Amino acid sequence: MLKKMMLLTCFFMGMQVLHAQSLGSIVNRAKNAASKAVGSAKDNVQAAFIGTQSVTAKQLVGTWTYQQPALVFESNNLVSQVGATGLTEKIEKNAASYLSKYGIKSGSLTITFNANGGYSAVLKERTISGTYKLNGATLTLVAPQEVVTVPVNAKLQSNQLQLAVHADKLLPLLQTLIGSASKSSEQAATVTSILKQYKGALLGFKLKK
Repeated sequence: MLKKMMLLTCFFMGMQVLHAQSLGSIVNRAKNAASKAVGSAKDNVQAAFIGTQSVTAKQLVGTWTYQQPALVFESNNLVSQVGATGLTEKIEKNAASYLSKYGIKSGSLTITFNANGGYSAVLKERTISGTYKLNGATLTLVAPQEVVTVPVNAKLQSNQLQLAVHADKLLPLLQTLIGSASKSSEQAATVTSILKQYKGALLGFKLKK
């Protein structure tokens, strides 16, 4: 009888150990999954911020190819607000549609920055040349004959370049890159009106080297 009781005691103790180990394993897996999810979310948010680090001419020199438009933010406060209302996708979709009217699609526009302070933008065999200046994270583009001067926020991540402007600088930016642009379109009106509602939001162009 005593032997049976000892065997039963050992059995239940073993079950408790296994149960504890199972719970511990589940908790650890949950923690790891949560950690990965948070890390991924942080990466996505980081990609949506404007540039704050200085960009040098050495980093900028070379040819960059347009990939897509992107909504970017000046601070963390606006990210959840705009993301929650679903405006990010709407702005980027309208911006892509607006830019496509000028032939600006993924791979169609290239911008070359030279070491001598000059730049050239090529779209459909048409070239617009001007000059540029760098001051911290601000890239100032000056169109030919200094007709248009536009400050642009620049952000570099490896071989990715992000150029971002406020709503009132969207047309001047396009003028420095393609020569002319019009705001008389539904897509342009949608993009600029939404951006004006959120002062910390900018429209960015993503380019790749």
